[in-house]
Amino acid sequence: VERLNFSNGAKDPSLMREKIAYDIIRRYMPAPRACYATIAVAGELIGLYTQVEQVDEMFLDRHFGNDDGNLYKSGDDGAALLYKGQNQSSYESDYELKTNESDNDWSGFIMMLDKLNNAPASGFAETAGRCLNLDNCMRYCAFNMVLSNFDSYTGSGRNYYLYDDSVSGRFALIPWDLNLSFGAYANTWNVTTADAVNIPNLSQRPLARRLLQNDSLRQVYLGYIQDMMEGAAGYDSIAAMADRIKALIAPFVRADSNSLHGYADFLTNIEIDVILKEGPLQTVIPGIKSFAQKRYANLRTQLSGYGTASALTVRSATPG
Repeated sequence: VERLNFSNGAKDPSLMREKIAYDIIRRYMPAPRACYATIAVAGELIGLYTQVEQVDEMFLDRHFGNDDGNLYKSGDDGAALLYKGQNQSSYESDYELKTNESDNDWSGFIMMLDKLNNAPASGFAETAGRCLNLDNCMRYCAFNMVLSNFDSYTGSGRNYYLYDDSVSGRFALIPWDLNLSFGAYANTWNVTTADAVNIPNLSQRPLARRLLQNDSLRQVYLGYIQDMMEGAAGYDSIAAMADRIKALIAPFVRADSNSLHGYADFLTNIEIDVILKEGPLQTVIPGIKSFAQKRYANLRTQLSGYGTASALTVRSATPG
């Protein structure tokens, strides 16, 4: 490990969103590891943090068996995966190349965007699937919907990596920055009732749009939503994880005089909503458990309406 990332739980009074979300998504696709750490300087306790693994060459080698492909990171202002022509400079403000910087060859990335955006609907899965791991993309999009993780490609367009896997010859998505999962970033949407298919920004999200426009791919995507809610991301699983983490970190949260939220909000937000006040503004941060109950009830109704709740069998939750 060459770089250490420490998250201070901004806008997450539960201090659990990143840990739980990464533990879930790693069941379905390559994603960083996360744990807790206390930091002290010269014997003085600075506080409790969530430590998140860096997406770098060592990460790539461990998950893909190679690290020689191009790794791209979405920009902070969003990166919608729109095709903007063959000129590389048209993309450099939206994405950052994190490996092979001296070569600076974006041709494979631009070709993938061309296929994603412009492949005929009748052959989309075959054409785009040659350069983009569509199964990986469906898992990622399903996860974002289950946990209303909307500070992501699905919502804001931020917080993801794309790796050009030299073994498979296909790009794969890698999630990043999950501290606002469980509905902590609304993206102007209702995080409880957001529709898994009729997403407001589809005209500016070609990956989500084209997956959902394809009948077969849409059914697999909805199947992953069902699979997650019945498995690793199910309410009972999340409640158990939250209880285990609470027992582990509660003494450290209580002792953390630099905490952004405080011990009382920590205890409350595990169960129910907490209102954060920033000047005249108020932000509702959903409770981990209460969010899961409400969101899953709504998604089950959606799946029933889309005719997938009992008709679809998806593959077991292993990265692919």
